[in-house]
Amino acid sequence: MRTILLPVMFAIFFCTAWAEQSPQPQPAKHAVSEDSFWQEESADNFPKMSEERINQFIEQLRRESPARADELEKLRKEKPEEFRNQLQVEFMKQIRQRRNRPEGPQGPEPRPGPGGPQGTTPPPGGPEQAGQPQPGGPGGGHWRERMEKMHNDFIAWLEKNYPEQAEALKPLQESQPEGYMAKTMELMRKYGPIIQAEKDNPKLAQVMKDDLELQKQRDALLKDIRTAKGAEKEKLIAELKDNVAHRFDVIMTKKQLQYDDLKKRLEELKKEVKSREGELEKLKTTKDAAVSEHLKELVGQAEKVQWN
Repeated sequence: MRTILLPVMFAIFFCTAWAEQSPQPQPAKHAVSEDSFWQEESADNFPKMSEERINQFIEQLRRESPARADELEKLRKEKPEEFRNQLQVEFMKQIRQRRNRPEGPQGPEPRPGPGGPQGTTPPPGGPEQAGQPQPGGPGGGHWRERMEKMHNDFIAWLEKNYPEQAEALKPLQESQPEGYMAKTMELMRKYGPIIQAEKDNPKLAQVMKDDLELQKQRDALLKDIRTAKGAEKEKLIAELKDNVAHRFDVIMTKKQLQYDDLKKRLEELKKEVKSREGELEKLKTTKDAAVSEHLKELVGQAEKVQWN
């Protein structure tokens, strides 16, 4: 099993702790429309940084690099997905810079924060703020092992299922660690729903893979159509029509499997609600007996205490 570079591993550690402190995303609305039907599978159910923390980080970055902060703000408005990737790159770059700063007699070099130049506030939402164990300190080894395992498990899955993309990552790992992690996390968002589905519903996972393959074929056809002419263009459009029709069937299968899962969970929840309801009704009629029995237990414990 490969060993991830320490700076990159710490980057995963901080980013994960940051994300875990963010508000959980609201359940997606499942109203079906013509547009939403064709939307590609998204891993937006992964935890994301809150808008407040993004703003805090950009303002902190602005004090050190105004031009880079302006660049990120522009991407935020015009290209949200690219903004998210670049934000991760910048966040990990900041972590690497801080870890490489020498420590003086008074400890680590002060870091800019809301308190001014002498503030020591870490990146917003980081583990120091959340009370998480620090790398190198108590509990740090546990986090490093956890993050390394998460990384290695995902790379192993990628090599098995999408070897070309795993191979494309390798050159970045040594030469561009920030870019490597940004790309890895992008792939985690993309394939995360499939990995989860493999654990819960393998049939659904396969259908989701089929959908991704059809999307890849669609994009290749669209690229060729842009430059094709005459009969060749008509042929490509006919192939695209077949692709779209096939994808419609795949999406319908995926939605049916997701509906079946939802219905199954609902039935299980109904059974649990009924069981809890019966438990509550039973407790309502046994108050006196329960109080007397627990009182005896407490008195018995008190009598066993040796005061001398």
